Amino acid sequence: MNNDETSMFSMSSSGRTILHVAVIAGHEEIVKNLVKEGKDKLVKMKDNRGYTALALVSELTGNTNIAKCLVEMKGGQVIRKDLLYMKNNDGEIPVLLAAAKGHKDMTSYLFAKTYTSEDMDDKKFHSRVLLLTRCINAEIFDVALSLLQRFQQLPLAHKSESETESDGVQPLYALARMPHVFPSGSRYGFIRRFIYKIIKEIYDQKMTHSLVLEILNCLYKKIQEFKESELREASAYDAMLQAAKHGNIEFIDAMRKANPDLLWAIDKNKRGIFSHAILNRRKEVFQLIHDASVNGRKEIVRCRVDEFDNTLLHLAGNLGPSFDLHRRSGPALQMQREILWFKEVEKIVHPKCKEAKNSEDKKPHEIFTESHKELVKAGEKWAKETAGSFTLVATLITTIMFAAAFTVPGGNNQDSGIPLFLHDYTFNVFIIADAISLFTSSTSVLLFIGILTARYAEKDFLKSLPLKLLFGLVMLFFSVVSMMVAFCASLAMLLKGHQGVIITAISFASIPVIVLVPSQLRLFIEIFKSTVLFK
Repeated sequence: MNNDETSMFSMSSSGRTILHVAVIAGHEEIVKNLVKEGKDKLVKMKDNRGYTALALVSELTGNTNIAKCLVEMKGGQVIRKDLLYMKNNDGEIPVLLAAAKGHKDMTSYLFAKTYTSEDMDDKKFHSRVLLLTRCINAEIFDVALSLLQRFQQLPLAHKSESETESDGVQPLYALARMPHVFPSGSRYGFIRRFIYKIIKEIYDQKMTHSLVLEILNCLYKKIQEFKESELREASAYDAMLQAAKHGNIEFIDAMRKANPDLLWAIDKNKRGIFSHAILNRRKEVFQLIHDASVNGRKEIVRCRVDEFDNTLLHLAGNLGPSFDLHRRSGPALQMQREILWFKEVEKIVHPKCKEAKNSEDKKPHEIFTESHKELVKAGEKWAKETAGSFTLVATLITTIMFAAAFTVPGGNNQDSGIPLFLHDYTFNVFIIADAISLFTSSTSVLLFIGILTARYAEKDFLKSLPLKLLFGLVMLFFSVVSMMVAFCASLAMLLKGHQGVIITAISFASIPVIVLVPSQLRLFIEIFKSTVLFK
């Protein structure tokens, strides 16, 4: 490497030195040598955009080893403090650039070096509020929590004169839009919910939940002390509406306990928390309408209309968002969920709202029918295709088991016609299993035929079709299991004394059951929960 001063401090057309280039390329050893030779002068040189080498590595690569080479001297005993506060042309310091790009390790390192005990009395809140917002957006929650704990007087809103509109997003607003980082937003299945407490693999998820809840607790304490003007400045009302849209129930609970008035936030279209919960199908938020804290204003909520004269029932009549619909296994179950939502909202609105017309002269039921036409067609197609597939399997089982009843294992006595194994215990098992399989498969065929010939009106998707599909699946499952039991009993009669062959055959006979259960279990559970257990 040429250590000549002229080449070391020379700049390109973009204003970058050889140190800038080495930092971007990630050459750690070259950076060490350049810093050693060029000292503070080279390290603090900026390019045309006002970026030092530290600012570049903070934004572009997030390489903490290179950052340490630039920031630390004498083995870390001395810190280039002024380098950490050098701003680019946009007025941003390195830690802000790292957080904006989501470099977690780099943000944590620079935060630890930038905001030390010496900075506790710094009254320039802007960079800290912006850092808090960016850390929440990038899910760097350990730094966000440290900011809140270290700077107790940190406001939740602060905007500089040069701040762009995108930077105007406040910490409360940012956290409200992130339900997935809260425990209720982690949609685990039964097995994952069980292992959540005991498996180390999801330690990071648990740590995130813990950090976020601590952050929320810090925000809760601040909101308790806020006046009306401070709440609006911190975008607290807008944050509540965002939380309702995203189903962030922990955030809403904390904020309404800190200040009950926040529960009654409304947007420019005169839509409140419950309106957005209905539009976005957020069950947990909607259920707050039954909470004791709402009772005093429940009548107002029941009769509320928005800017377009839509009641809550009009809003429920609109098609739900795609992310909610796609959680269901098929369009028929999606349609069922939509009907259930409409009926639940219908229960709580004032009776006069059921026939009320909006600004487009439409009633709630008219909006529901109009917006769900395509879903009804898709549900009919899906139900018929599903029932058709199951009918084919059930019919095949019925045929096999009917024939098996008259061709019993071992044959019959030629004189009396009585089966030779009639008094054998396994023969009784065979006959009973065969009968169960025949009857259950026949029943499932009839149920699936009922689905194929249904009229597919809107109300049919609520109970009639799901129940037929549910019981059809149950009957089909029992027919497959019984068929395998009959098969194993038949082999046991014919292969007495050959235990190894019998055990092997029984093991293979369990495969169809093992394949059937997981493949249709999700569909079964969804239908059962939405039809039988729904509250």
